[in-house]
Amino acid sequence: MADWYCPNCDFKNRDSNKTCTSCGSVRPGEKVPKTDVHEPVWICPNCNHKNSTDLRTCFSCGKPRYGETTQSGNSTRISGKTAFICIAAATVICIGAAVNGTNKPQSSVSSRSAVSERPSYTTEGTTRSYSYTPKITEESGALRTAKTYLAVMPFSHDGLVAQLEYEGYSHSEAVDAADKCGADWKEQAVLKAKDYLDYSSFSRDRLISQLEYEKFTHAEAEYAADHCGIDTGSEACEHAKSYLRYSAFSKKGLIEQLEYEGYSTAEATKAVENCGADWNEQAVLKAKQYLDFMEFSRSELVEQLEYEGFTHSQAEHGADIALN
Repeated sequence: MADWYCPNCDFKNRDSNKTCTSCGSVRPGEKVPKTDVHEPVWICPNCNHKNSTDLRTCFSCGKPRYGETTQSGNSTRISGKTAFICIAAATVICIGAAVNGTNKPQSSVSSRSAVSERPSYTTEGTTRSYSYTPKITEESGALRTAKTYLAVMPFSHDGLVAQLEYEGYSHSEAVDAADKCGADWKEQAVLKAKDYLDYSSFSRDRLISQLEYEKFTHAEAEYAADHCGIDTGSEACEHAKSYLRYSAFSKKGLIEQLEYEGYSTAEATKAVENCGADWNEQAVLKAKQYLDFMEFSRSELVEQLEYEGFTHSQAEHGADIALN
């Protein structure tokens, strides 16, 4: 046996996968067990950033997920994220222009200077200004660059070190700059958490995990989750609606998916009950998804839908409509 390509999104999957890792489509010719639970994150093929599954484009660089194309009709979170990426890209260009002329060590590619005013960016009607106002002083190029980055976006200590190393500074220079830049790393974690919540839905546990992936310590990530104003009930509801935009679920299946995302059973159940889904219609959509890739008799399709968590009456309704 060999790896296989998804007929829906052309993603290359391992032979052991029965459904597409990228879009969830059933492998052609496969006798489908219960649909595999989606991975909690996906890794951007361009920048290796770890993204939540309800994002169709990379939070960091904007590259579409495998098999996805960006469309103007996405939800406000998606369109807001796109705006942020454009603004962030423009800001990085400005940083690159600003840093010329600094006495950077000869080993670096270019020199840098500090910014003179506090930058800010605006997303979906909200302006967030970070708390650093670097001034030109007799300090190292690495320190000035560190403060410049912190004026634009939040970083963890180790994340800032990695960014400075990427800019060509030595490890010791980068660590020294991160140690001396005056950042409150817990506050940086709060800012990063708020950024994520602006563009995607997270449970508390998933938010902590994402912040730890950004190189914040566990204590910093927990502090951020407790102080960023997250409403897990609202986040769970938004997460449920996001899943329903891209795939069909039974009520039971959607509750299980939200639990897998880190929400409690009570949070997941309440969110699913208030997401506005028509479960008969969801059964029809799920049945059609199966029929797009495999042939089923009515009884087989009803059985498969019941296995997905639909009630017997919902499964019969879905099979009858999809087969006609």
